[in-house]
Formats: sequence, structure tokens, C-alpha cells
Amino acid sequence: MTAQRNINPQITIHRAGNTTGRLHRGFTLVEVVFAIAILSLCLTAAFRAYLLGMDAIVSADGHSRAVILARELMDQLDDIAPAAGQSAEGEFEEHPEITWILTSVPVEWEGQPLPGLVETNVSIFWPGRRSRKTSLSFSVYLRRN
Repeated sequence: MTAQRNINPQITIHRAGNTTGRLHRGFTLVEVVFAIAILSLCLTAAFRAYLLGMDAIVSADGHSRAVILARELMDQLDDIAPAAGQSAEGEFEEHPEITWILTSVPVEWEGQPLPGLVETNVSIFWPGRRSRKTSLSFSVYLRRN
């Protein structure tokens, strides 16, 4: 027969940082303040990125619209381009806030004007960010008889 021994060791559990024996429930005020500070920094950066993205979208939209309208203006350029040394201006019917200016100058080669050839400068202006006008400019060479 084997003898049975009753082994019942006493187990003691110590929790780190809990010297008083109380259980911690929740966060301290300092932890909450730091968490809110970190969250506010992250939200500020995210909001700034959102605003920059919206500015870029508005700018790209205005530029795209100006390029499309410039192409339409170029299709009519033979009819509306001013004579050499003169200028013309107007606005687009569908978009009255977008205006254009055409300026024609005679083309010279080695100080001599080339007969029948003019350089027409086309500038398109549209309202940009923060009430500033934004522009797109290019030049086209046209034969004038």
C-alpha cells in the first residue's frame, strides 16, 4: 500500500505595481490627457491633408476647364484673332467667370518682319483659390494674308 500524502502548498500571487493590494480599474488622468493630445495631433494632421487635397482638386478642376475652353477658342482662332499689333478680349458664354485675351504681334526673323505670319498670344483667366486669378497662356503662329 502506498501512503497518500496530502500536499497543499500555499500559493501567493503578487501583481506588479500593486503594493497596496487594490486592483487598478481604468486609466489615470495623465494617461487620458496624453491620449487626447496624441489624438488631437493626428486629427490636425489628417484635417490639414484633407484641406490640401481639396485645394488640389479645385485647382485641377479650374485648370482642366481652362484647357478645354482654350481648345474651343483655338478652333475659332482663325475667325477671331486680331490683326498684327492689336488685341481682343472676351468671355466664354457657358462660363462667364472665365475670360480670354488675344494679342497678335508680327513675327520677325533677323530683324525683318515675315509677311503674312503673326504670333498670337492667348491668355485665359479664371478665378483660383482665395479669390486670386489664375491664368494659362500659350502662343500660336497664324498665317494672315
